[in-house]
Amino acid sequence: MTNQILLELDGLIASLNQIIPQLSGFVSQFNDIQIANDVKVLSDSIGNMYLDVPASMPKPFENMLTTRLGIIDRLCNTHGQSITQLLDKGRLLEEQLRLQDPHYTSKLSGHIAEFARLSNAFKH
Repeated sequence: MTNQILLELDGLIASLNQIIPQLSGFVSQFNDIQIANDVKVLSDSIGNMYLDVPASMPKPFENMLTTRLGIIDRLCNTHGQSITQLLDKGRLLEEQLRLQDPHYTSKLSGHIAEFARLSNAFKH
């Protein structure tokens, strides 16, 4: 059973190794666009995003920019949800491994820390 759990965990980690860098890229793009264009990002109490763009920004550019930021925001949220699900499943697998071996060392700790960093970098 331990080997099966380890195989499942390794597959899960392979998925995290693909999706976390993608999320990192999306967060960087979002933040870079926001800063470069002096866009303020606001959220209401339930997490809906609102953009405050400079009044001097031409309307066509504003529309393109807000559309792009909206798409990146959705990608960040979708990837974040997928990572959360993978990490939750991974934590359960690691709990099973710790029951069998109290000296088991987490393979997820680095991924958990990186996801927390990215989540903090993307808050709006």
